[in-house]
Amino acid sequence: MRAPFQESVTAGAGLPVSALSGAVGSGPLIACASIGMGVALCCASAGSPGLRVFGGVLGGALALVLVVFNGTVPLWEGLVTLAVMFLATAVHRAEHGLITWRRAPASW
Repeated sequence: MRAPFQESVTAGAGLPVSALSGAVGSGPLIACASIGMGVALCCASAGSPGLRVFGGVLGGALALVLVVFNGTVPLWEGLVTLAVMFLATAVHRAEHGLITWRRAPASW
């Protein structure tokens, strides 16, 4: 069983579990995250390369913020999960010829 105060090391500060939900409330956080993800998906599927990059960066930033500031698992577990997901995406793209194997390590 986890202690009520779980250390998440971010810039040297300890954060309680679900710190972001506690600060702004679950409802507003869910609404903002949903809107942010919707914008990220729309931009990422746009025809413009600039909008696609913006959408990808926005989606990645949203995921990182939620894992770091609102995680219910230790910070390292959340970050490892994100790293494995991005690694799997790079391997999938290399296997299907969308990028070269040489470029795969740099793409995640």
